[in-house]
Amino acid sequence: MNCVNFATEAEFFGYFETDAYKSNVSGISIDAEEYISRYRSGTPREDLVKIPA
Repeated sequence: MNCVNFATEAEFFGYFETDAYKSNVSGISIDAEEYISRYRSGTPREDLVKIPA
Protein backbone atom coordinates (compact mmCIF):
# COMPACT_ATOMS: atom_id res chain seq x y z
CA MET A 1 0.00 0.00 0.00
CA ASN A 2 1.12 3.50 -0.58
CA CYS A 3 -0.38 6.92 -0.21
CA VAL A 4 -1.21 7.07 -3.94
CA ASN A 5 -4.21 4.88 -3.02
CA PHE A 6 -5.70 7.83 -1.13
CA ALA A 7 -6.69 11.30 -2.29
CA THR A 8 -4.91 13.00 0.62
CA GLU A 9 -2.19 12.28 3.12
CA ALA A 10 -4.76 12.66 5.90
CA GLU A 11 -6.87 9.87 4.35
CA PHE A 12 -3.77 7.68 4.11
CA PHE A 13 -2.90 8.07 7.78
CA GLY A 14 -6.56 7.93 8.79
CA TYR A 15 -6.90 4.49 7.21
CA PHE A 16 -4.67 3.03 9.91
CA GLU A 17 -7.30 3.94 12.50
CA THR A 18 -10.14 2.12 10.73
CA ASP A 19 -11.67 -1.23 11.62
CA ALA A 20 -10.88 -2.41 8.08
CA TYR A 21 -7.15 -1.98 8.72
CA LYS A 22 -7.26 -3.31 12.27
CA SER A 23 -9.08 -6.46 11.17
CA ASN A 24 -6.63 -7.22 8.34
CA VAL A 25 -3.23 -5.57 8.72
CA SER A 26 -1.76 -7.94 6.11
CA GLY A 27 -3.75 -6.33 3.32
CA ILE A 28 -5.80 -7.89 0.56
CA SER A 29 -5.14 -10.51 -2.07
CA ILE A 30 -5.23 -9.26 -5.64
CA ASP A 31 -5.96 -11.39 -8.68
CA ALA A 32 -3.51 -9.79 -11.12
CA GLU A 33 -5.36 -10.87 -14.27
CA GLU A 34 -8.69 -9.55 -12.98
CA TYR A 35 -7.07 -6.30 -11.82
CA ILE A 36 -5.38 -5.73 -15.19
CA SER A 37 -8.65 -6.49 -16.98
CA ARG A 38 -10.48 -3.92 -14.86
CA TYR A 39 -7.73 -1.37 -15.53
CA ARG A 40 -7.80 -1.96 -19.28
CA SER A 41 -11.58 -1.74 -19.40
CA GLY A 42 -11.44 1.77 -17.95
CA THR A 43 -12.32 1.20 -14.29
CA PRO A 44 -11.64 4.51 -12.51
CA ARG A 45 -8.47 4.69 -10.41
CA GLU A 46 -10.54 5.39 -7.30
CA ASP A 47 -12.29 2.03 -7.74
CA LEU A 48 -9.08 0.14 -8.56
CA VAL A 49 -7.35 1.20 -5.35
CA LYS A 50 -10.38 0.95 -3.06
CA ILE A 51 -9.66 -1.25 -0.08
CA PRO A 52 -12.65 -3.44 0.80
CA ALA A 53 -13.99 -3.02 4.33
